[in-house]
Amino acid sequence: MSPPSDRRVPFGWRAFAVCPPGPSPAQVQWWSQAGRPTDRPARLRVSVALDERRPVRVEVALARSQRRLGRIDMRYAYPLQPFELELPATAVSEVLREGVTLTLAEAGEPLWLLTEQTRRGPGHELLMPHLMWPGAGGVDRVGEMLDRLASLASVQPFGWIEGCVLDALADFAELDDPRREAMRQALHTHLGLFFSEKESARVVYEDMFSRPADDHLHGIEQGLMFAGLARAWPGHPAIDKGLDHLQRLRREDDAIYGGSTITCEGAYTVAWPLALIARERNDAELRRVALAQLTHRRRRLAHEGAIWLRHGDDGTRAYRNWARGVAWYMLGHVRVLETLEPDQRPAEHVEEVARVGRWVREHQGEDGLWDCFLGEPETGRETSGSAGIATALARAAAAGLVAGADEVEAARVAATRARDGLVRWLTPDGLLTGVSQSNKGEAGEPGQRN
Repeated sequence: MSPPSDRRVPFGWRAFAVCPPGPSPAQVQWWSQAGRPTDRPARLRVSVALDERRPVRVEVALARSQRRLGRIDMRYAYPLQPFELELPATAVSEVLREGVTLTLAEAGEPLWLLTEQTRRGPGHELLMPHLMWPGAGGVDRVGEMLDRLASLASVQPFGWIEGCVLDALADFAELDDPRREAMRQALHTHLGLFFSEKESARVVYEDMFSRPADDHLHGIEQGLMFAGLARAWPGHPAIDKGLDHLQRLRREDDAIYGGSTITCEGAYTVAWPLALIARERNDAELRRVALAQLTHRRRRLAHEGAIWLRHGDDGTRAYRNWARGVAWYMLGHVRVLETLEPDQRPAEHVEEVARVGRWVREHQGEDGLWDCFLGEPETGRETSGSAGIATALARAAAAGLVAGADEVEAARVAATRARDGLVRWLTPDGLLTGVSQSNKGEAGEPGQRN
């Protein structure tokens, strides 16, 4: 069975189908038990190959005896997203000996998962079906996380998600750190999956539905990719393609957003790339347009003591104080202002960074993290938004965007508390759990609140 002809697995990689129960279920086998511990718990990992807009559940059983091992809940998964099932030590030797079968719990179209590839790179194997054993004794989870970051293990779909990874790689590559060169190499490897290193403006990727979309950009979230591209390959011709795309979305009042709704994402995925490229090219007009994105979003999304993810032309607002939206809003402001000399930074934007910094600190939990919707503990802690908010606080303190020693110290303490809290959510090999599901399809805001 092959994936649907109108959809494409990223990077030309291969995939296999998981179907409802039938005579020939999908199987995962291990050819050898040599060197594999059988007296410790393990985690069975698989990664999604094509966009999913269903709350899919996968049943896992031993291949020969068909003894049920558990169920993996894959709600609204996006390509390259890993999922895992924890296996007790008593089941590991059986899994290695028999292998496992994977079947859908409900009737419907197949789920497509990544399978072993001939094309490999460092970290590539983490995205393939595998067993992971937590290390014995103390585990340096942060070190493991950084090793995964500096590899193909952290590659994400083209758009804001991979754009965040590129920013992290580029930031780390600028530090005086032993991993600096590995991060720089990983940055180039990631970019090479989407852009040619040669003098070509070609862009290769799939859209949010896993349909081939080479050379056709959509929406504003993809703008973040061009920040990473500009930092690694500043003269690359695809940068102008990204700029041209964003300019086509520009309104008469200079606001850049797709459709009829302005969003927090644009503070980060539009304003920051524009400001970065403006600095590299010494382009005053582009800098002005970048700052205009912050102005429009402050006026329309910071409302009634809250930060809203979306504000429609019809006046409706949605996603009040959603953690990832707050993170994008803060990161956009901070990263744009970092591109300017202190005397070039408009006071209104500096004041907004300080104001929002004080506001988020009021909502920080005792564990250092923020709720999925700030101030609504019933929505649960959310780690991706917490990471973004903490990053913005740390960068604001370092860039002098908060006034006074007390404010600087408060921002740093809050960021440090969040970092320490996030470490507790890392798997032994450095993957971050506790992230709310992909915000798409029928899930929407109710799904984020669930």
